[in-house]
Amino acid sequence: MLANAQTLTREEPPTAAMAKVVTPKEEGFADAFSGLLVSEGLVDLGAVARARRASEAAGERLDTVMVKLGLLSEADLCGAYAAYCGLKVIRPSDVPPQPVLADRLKLPFLKASRTLPISTSDRSLLLATVDPFDEEAHKAIGYMLGWPVELAVIAPADIERAFRKLYQDTGHHAGGDDQGAIAVGVADGNEIDVERLRDIANEAPIIRLVNQIIAGAVERGASDVHIEPGRDTVLVRFRLDGFLQQERVVPSTLKAALTTRIKIMAKLDIAERRLPQDGRIKTAVRGTEIDVRVSTLPTAFGESLVLRILDRSRVELDFFKARSRSRNPGWTASVDVVAERHHSGYRPNGKWQDNDTIHRAEGA
Repeated sequence: MLANAQTLTREEPPTAAMAKVVTPKEEGFADAFSGLLVSEGLVDLGAVARARRASEAAGERLDTVMVKLGLLSEADLCGAYAAYCGLKVIRPSDVPPQPVLADRLKLPFLKASRTLPISTSDRSLLLATVDPFDEEAHKAIGYMLGWPVELAVIAPADIERAFRKLYQDTGHHAGGDDQGAIAVGVADGNEIDVERLRDIANEAPIIRLVNQIIAGAVERGASDVHIEPGRDTVLVRFRLDGFLQQERVVPSTLKAALTTRIKIMAKLDIAERRLPQDGRIKTAVRGTEIDVRVSTLPTAFGESLVLRILDRSRVELDFFKARSRSRNPGWTASVDVVAERHHSGYRPNGKWQDNDTIHRAEGA
């Protein structure tokens, strides 16, 4: 691919190069890409049919719709892009120790285009991208540098970690999404109409802020999210490895909107602020279904919320695998008893029988 890029003439600026495939702008993309997903065992035909209906109704690309519906994880989509386009996958170990071309490619542009320079060689650039079909961004980088660009793909979670590592980008400053949310925020939810509060909570900046908080907690492996209102700010903390750690500080003007948005998602009564409430949110984060249990508690400064996160993909249901990692003798002994019953067979009358005897009796 790089060799082909280097043959471009001076009159035609270099652009990102990848294998010739049917792109989302062309007819047949949905068939070709979904066929790859099914052949790789990433989705079944039922999931493809559901995603195609949603894609046609929303006017969005099939691949992105699958992630939004939780049918395909972002990591699996990254691997599918690599297989479909014939590109290399950039892993965390491939990320350079220092920013590449930091003086020419600035962080705001890289975040907006979801691209990351990986390395340079002979005046050419290896560029990692979340979306290999975003031709405009890739061509813009090629034109600006005047170099051939070789594409690779990277998972969204990996590129965000790379931004934090290379550019010390925390994403928690009062700018960008927080500033947009502040613009629609209100000082106190008790002073405005409930319907007005509902409208504010459904504004895009507030929705984006809540989604960022939940996605950040899932990505970091947090078990709980604590949203604690204070006199002047709202403190957001994650429980990591049993300890609460501060994640971000939200302006108090967003207190009512932030709380209301979460209560709407959990199907709670947004007009009730004096009694505790419990609810549940089912959502997809990076293409993985997540269950969130929500509890609210009135405080002197507003409602405090606790979001308990259950990531189904991380739940270990294989007792025998878990036993091999456990250091609790009492627990492993209990697993051994279960294993013995599973092997020997157990009947409700309390009598033990060998499985072969049971099967012979049932087949008779």
